[in-house]
Amino acid sequence: MGILETYNLEPANVISSIKSVLRVNGRFYAGVRVRCVLSLANGEWSNNICVARAFTNEELSKTQATKGMKYRETHLWERWIKPGDLESFVNEISGGKLVTDDGEIDLGSKSPSWRQNQLPSQNEYTTYPGYVYELQLSKPAGSHERPLLDYRFPYYSDVYEALRHWVEIRDFHGSNDARLGSVLVILPECRAYFEEATIDKGKLKVSLRFGIEDRSDLIIKGVWSSKGALKHFQHRVSDGEVEIEMPPEPEESLELWLIGSDNTVYDFHRESRYWSAGQKRFLVSEYEEKDDVKVIQEAVKKGEGPNVEFKPFIKVGDKKVKELIRTAIAFANTSGGMIILGVDDTCIITGVEKDIRKSVDKNKRDLEQAYATYIGKLRQAINRVVNKALRSELKKVHVNNETVILIRVPEGQDKPYFDGQTNEVFVRRGANSVRADPKHDLPDLYGKKL
Repeated sequence: MGILETYNLEPANVISSIKSVLRVNGRFYAGVRVRCVLSLANGEWSNNICVARAFTNEELSKTQATKGMKYRETHLWERWIKPGDLESFVNEISGGKLVTDDGEIDLGSKSPSWRQNQLPSQNEYTTYPGYVYELQLSKPAGSHERPLLDYRFPYYSDVYEALRHWVEIRDFHGSNDARLGSVLVILPECRAYFEEATIDKGKLKVSLRFGIEDRSDLIIKGVWSSKGALKHFQHRVSDGEVEIEMPPEPEESLELWLIGSDNTVYDFHRESRYWSAGQKRFLVSEYEEKDDVKVIQEAVKKGEGPNVEFKPFIKVGDKKVKELIRTAIAFANTSGGMIILGVDDTCIITGVEKDIRKSVDKNKRDLEQAYATYIGKLRQAINRVVNKALRSELKKVHVNNETVILIRVPEGQDKPYFDGQTNEVFVRRGANSVRADPKHDLPDLYGKKL
C-alpha cells in the first residue's frame, strides 16, 4: 500500500480534500475541463469514463474548447466548469448521476466510495504532480469493438482508442482497464515540482520549477540502494537545480522526495529495477536490452527471491498459467518483481525457442510473429483473470545463446489485486507467492479499513 493512497473515502472527505488543494493551488487553475466517453445501448447512454481535470493558465493557452463529437453510438462529450464548482460536481457524481447533453446519465452508483491518490510529475495524466480522486462505478454497457466512423469527425478503430485520445490517458489498457466506468478528478500540484532529472558525470541533476517565491523550507530527501547498502541524501532547495552524488553502481532502488517543513509532499520519484513512478528510469542504462541481459544473468546467479521467479516454458491454456498469474498478483501486491520464462528448477537457462518453433516454419519472420503472438496471448490470459489491469511489461530477451520471456510486474498503485475468478489475494513472502493473511496482510492492502 502506497503511503500517498487513501481508500474508501466518503464524498464529504473528498470535497474537504479538494477544498484544501484549491486553497493552495487554485490561483494556478484557469478552469476545469470535464470530458466523458458515453456509449448508447438499448436506448440509454452509459459512462465509459469521465475525467474532470484542472488546467493551468499555461496549459489553457494551448488547449481549445470543443463542442465534443457525437457518433452513432458513442458521444465524446465536453464541458468546462469553474474550480469552485467542483464541490457541486462531486456531489452530483456521488449521487449516481451525470447531467450531459444526452440527458441525465445513470452511473449505477449505490454506495459511492472514493479513492484518493497522489501522483508524481510525468504521470499518465499530466506532466505536473498532483492529486487524483477516483469513484469506481459499474462498467458501461454497449458494443465497444465497433469502429467510430462519421463524416465530420476523426476515425477511431474502437471506443477504447477514442477514449485514450479524448480523455488523454497515456497508459490505457483497453477492455481490461480497471478505470472503465469510473469518474476521475485530477488536480495538478503547481507550487513546486521536478521538471527534469538527468545523470551526468556521476551525479543526478534535478531541475525544478516553482509557482511560489519562498522556497526556503523546501528540501529533497532520498536514498539510493546498491548491493544491499543504503546511501541517504538530503539537499536544501535554493534555486532551480540540485546535484546529488550517485553511488558507484546504483542498481537496486532510488527514492527522491520534494517536501516542505510542514511535511507537505510536493513531488516524488520512486523506482526499483522492476518498476518506476515519476521521472524517467535511472537504474536502467540507455542500452536497455543489454541491461535486461545483465539483470537476468545476475538473477540466475542469485536464484529466486522476493522479486524474482523462474518458470519453464508455459503453454497458453495450460493449468500452469494459473501459477504465473498468482505470482504476478503477489508481485503487484508487494514490491514488484520479474518472472523469467525459460529457466528450469536448477537455475539453468533453457530458453523457450524450441517450444515457440513448434507452431511456425523455420523462417525468421514467422518466428518473430510467433513470439509476438505468444506474448500477446500471455498478456490477455493474465488480464482476463486479475481484477485490475497490471501495468506489466512482457518482452523476449536473448541471453546466453537462449531466448527467454521476461515479465516485469511493478508494485501496484491500486491494491489489492486478486484472482477475479476465485477472489484469492496473493502476496510475496520470500521466494514464494502465498495467500494473503486475513489479519496481517489484508488490512494493509485495503488501507486498514476492513
